Amino acid sequence: MFRATGIRLAELAGLRYDPGDPRRSDIDLWRREITVRGKGGKDRIARIGHQAARSLDRYIRARSRHAQTWRRQLWLGVSSREPLTAAGIYQMAARRGEQCGVDVYPHRFRHHFSHTWLDRGGPEGDLMELNGWASPQMLRRYGASARSARARRTYDRRRLTTPAQPGRGGAGRGGAAHLPDPPEHRVTLALTGRQPAVPDSSSRSPGPTHLGHPLPR
Repeated sequence: MFRATGIRLAELAGLRYDPGDPRRSDIDLWRREITVRGKGGKDRIARIGHQAARSLDRYIRARSRHAQTWRRQLWLGVSSREPLTAAGIYQMAARRGEQCGVDVYPHRFRHHFSHTWLDRGGPEGDLMELNGWASPQMLRRYGASARSARARRTYDRRRLTTPAQPGRGGAGRGGAAHLPDPPEHRVTLALTGRQPAVPDSSSRSPGPTHLGHPLPR
């Protein structure tokens, strides 16, 4: 959900779910939308992708068997414990990161979502609406990050460096050197508990990007 929407930690923790009354629920899997209560009590609609919707659907099915399924909070705790708070979600994400040796914190996903949106040419006004920004200050910050990434890619396309020679630790003229997974992919692997794929000489495809969402603990 963090990676798919870029919403704030408090916004994620505040999501509600009521299967019997859609008007009291923030989740609409059919439309792939969630209602988010942002800063200042302003509601907005956030869109989620197909993969995130499937993962959320699996969680809701598991949630229906929970002892406290009557609660309005979407994220339930273990057994008879209280529903997850923002602090609990933060600790869970950090613990997963420690297990995988990756520095994970919720706001990193918000930064990644915004950076990727702008880096791929997404409209700035739409990003402000999706992120609940009233001021363009944050937009300028993430815009600078995206411009820097595009500049580095342009540098690579222009072939301003000397190509690596075969047999000297790099790819030849007809091949491509394997690059390490980006930090964002390692963060996703940390949260899902999956191990990164080890490349071999017969495949150059990136590792798995499935974003499952197990029942929070």
